[in-house]
Amino acid sequence: MQIAWMPVNKPRFADLMSVRLAPQELSHTDYLAALATRVQALVDRAKDPQAAADQLCEDLADVGVLPQGVNVKPDGVGDLLLTAEELQDRLLLLGLLPGAPRLKAEHSLPAAELALQLDLTRKPEARLQTFALLLRV
Repeated sequence: MQIAWMPVNKPRFADLMSVRLAPQELSHTDYLAALATRVQALVDRAKDPQAAADQLCEDLADVGVLPQGVNVKPDGVGDLLLTAEELQDRLLLLGLLPGAPRLKAEHSLPAAELALQLDLTRKPEARLQTFALLLRV
């Protein structure tokens, strides 16, 4: 059974933080891997995956999570997010990742479920833009 979950139940950030996974205890790295998989799936579904990857990199640079001018192939977006130390730092700064080293994903959260449903029904490009915008401080 898979659940729709986010590490901190802040519905305002569900579009940014939601992931689908089996109930489990996980590290920050495990969570970020699930988040990167979600974002990668959005890029893969885009009408033009390269344009979506380029726009996401530009948007993430604009909010200070990536350096300016980063280029990545569409199938490398997830890996890029996993290596972007600034992403985890920003999530901690925004209070969206608890300080505890282990997270407990135990049950679905309604806001996370809604956000993940929107991933399937809205344009992937719009969802990627929302993801980046929610990282603004």
